[in-house]
Amino acid sequence: VREQLRHACLIKVVSVPSSNALSPVLEDQLASYQDCGVDNLLLDSAFAGASGGTGRRFDVVTAANALRKSGNKVPIIIAGGLTPEGVEDAIGFFLPFGVDVVSGIERKPGKKDLVKLGAFIHAVRMADTRKVVFS
Repeated sequence: VREQLRHACLIKVVSVPSSNALSPVLEDQLASYQDCGVDNLLLDSAFAGASGGTGRRFDVVTAANALRKSGNKVPIIIAGGLTPEGVEDAIGFFLPFGVDVVSGIERKPGKKDLVKLGAFIHAVRMADTRKVVFS
């Protein structure tokens, strides 16, 4: 794929399981993507058979530890239930390349709330200026 799409940004979605017991599986999965030719890994929650788009947050501590143990250095994008109240902590655990938000800034399904969006952007900027790493 990389050969055919030289100028495209390739992002691999990694479904983060809801069970902490699956942390070694996630660690192995992340390690396997180290040299697969993608530009970013997007970590999103997996709940009840759904991969992504659930609006549910995964355990950032477990996922961040699995990422560190995997040795993977591919830039990370985090998604999955991010809200203005929780994005700063999530950024602190991952120091990601980017964040993805949908339902966390919605007034109701499909309708964005400009106040929540502003609060989300403010929280991301605050986290970015602090660059505090949690462990």
